[in-house]
Amino acid sequence: GSDSFSYADGANFSTFDQDHDSYGDNCAEKFRGGWWYTSCHHSNLNGLNLNGQHPSYADGIDWSQLYEVTGRHHYSYPEVQMKIRKVGVFAGESPCCPTPLSRDPKL
Repeated sequence: GSDSFSYADGANFSTFDQDHDSYGDNCAEKFRGGWWYTSCHHSNLNGLNLNGQHPSYADGIDWSQLYEVTGRHHYSYPEVQMKIRKVGVFAGESPCCPTPLSRDPKL
């Protein structure tokens, strides 16, 4: 898929104390939040709330589909919503991007 989450299809949820990713280190510990990591991530909506641009790497609330706007792994959304639905409820729809709740004019 072309969104920032499809790579994690079928991945188990990993946390700092339950490492289920395929990476050599624990991605949840390294990137500071539980997520459906594979060999780490293209998105992490459970990262730290670093409220905008930050110098650390990939440990904020992250969504790679918007990297051309935010900069690769160095922007953390101040707020995010996740909505979970049953498979097939909106068949044919292709999810793309989370709705930024930020008032940041760049988003």
